[in-house]
Amino acid sequence: MTEALAIPTPAPLAYSEMSDEQRLMLKQVCAGTNLNDQQFALLCEVGKRTGLDPLRRQIYGLIFQGRFIVMTGIDGFRAVARRNGLAGIDAPRFDYVDEQKRIPSACEITVHRWGRGGKESYTARCLFREFARFGRDGKLMGPWQTSPHHMLAKCTEALAHRMAFTEWMGGVYERDEFPREHVVRQQQPATTVDELISEPADEPAEVIYDDDPTAKDAP
Repeated sequence: MTEALAIPTPAPLAYSEMSDEQRLMLKQVCAGTNLNDQQFALLCEVGKRTGLDPLRRQIYGLIFQGRFIVMTGIDGFRAVARRNGLAGIDAPRFDYVDEQKRIPSACEITVHRWGRGGKESYTARCLFREFARFGRDGKLMGPWQTSPHHMLAKCTEALAHRMAFTEWMGGVYERDEFPREHVVRQQQPATTVDELISEPADEPAEVIYDDDPTAKDAP
């Protein structure tokens, strides 16, 4: 039986390890986000911990409601999980309020990981109304209209990964968890990496929902 070859992935550099040219490249890759040097340093530190490279846009930072947020795609969550003991991801389970089952009302996904005592399971549940994007006319927008199951499943799986792999993915969000129209471009002093990635694994309230009354539209 032939063993699969492990292809080593170069570790992302810390901001302090980058040359001036690499720092300039990073700022060009993240153009439009208005991050300051401290926030770029935080982004690179989270990149080192997760193994996701900001220079390759595997991970990036934005300012949302005055708060610095680190984001990746669902493939980034899966890549980190595979490197750190992923034991499987269950197929999404949907609830519906209509008999035709066109739009899900909720989704549950369980992510499994290997722990010291064996397999551990973490189940996340998300409600469609708390993530879907609606236009001013009350109609669903973009992929939330054309692929509602896929979009809600991505948000739910991302939450399950944060619950299962908090050591690496706590404080990192899937880009579709946030309404793009509410991403504001303003400077906000960063705190520390530990505060950024050490959010509780068992609190779904870590997700900032679309119907948050404190949300402000982008200028």
